[in-house]
Amino acid sequence: MINKNILIIGGSGLVGASISNFLIKKKFNVYIIDRKKNKKFEKNNFLKININEKSDYKKIVKYSLKKFKNIDVVINCIYPAKQKSKYYYKDIIKHLEPFIKLTKEFGEYFSKKKGGQIINFASIYGKILPRFEIYRSSRIKMPIDYAISKNLIIQLSKFYAKLYLKNKVKINTISLGGIFDKQDKKFIKKYSKFVGSNNLLSSNDINDFILYLLKSNSMKFTGQDFCFDDGFTL
Repeated sequence: MINKNILIIGGSGLVGASISNFLIKKKFNVYIIDRKKNKKFEKNNFLKININEKSDYKKIVKYSLKKFKNIDVVINCIYPAKQKSKYYYKDIIKHLEPFIKLTKEFGEYFSKKKGGQIINFASIYGKILPRFEIYRSSRIKMPIDYAISKNLIIQLSKFYAKLYLKNKVKINTISLGGIFDKQDKKFIKKYSKFVGSNNLLSSNDINDFILYLLKSNSMKFTGQDFCFDDGFTL
């Protein structure tokens, strides 16, 4: 298990950096793609690409494989690009496209080598309607394109999991609850009413579950959405 090569897309972000550091400590070979560099990671293990600004995903996959040689697992935890369009459907496409294209391209790569795993990060708001009362009078907003794109990430992952099932490619999603990132106290208080621990998740909370998914005895799981939300969706 330790010899697995893990590619983390968005590996310098809040959740991605936590997963990256954790898996490095567990002696995995960790490779990272992100738009911003993380000084903690070696130069040879890092590829600076702004995924949200690219459209040729075949080249991204090809370049990744050329640089990192062999990949066993892809963890995609990129965060949606900031809204730039006044039309929300364009933002849905912008958020969703990297997940569709990268899941397809890496799925084909894993199919050819007869084995591999993809973990796509979605959100609790891909499972339930937003709790709008949390966001009232808060600087944090919940745009429609975010919720819709997260739901579609779950569905597209199931689609490709079934498509590549016989080629031993495992594709799952993780729907995370709110992660603490210096939110204001009013927001945290409102959010806390819906969870068991009375607080937001930590970026480290998901790490042990990621480790479990990388173990060989978890490979029967495919096409599943794992909700990690401290009871928020109940």
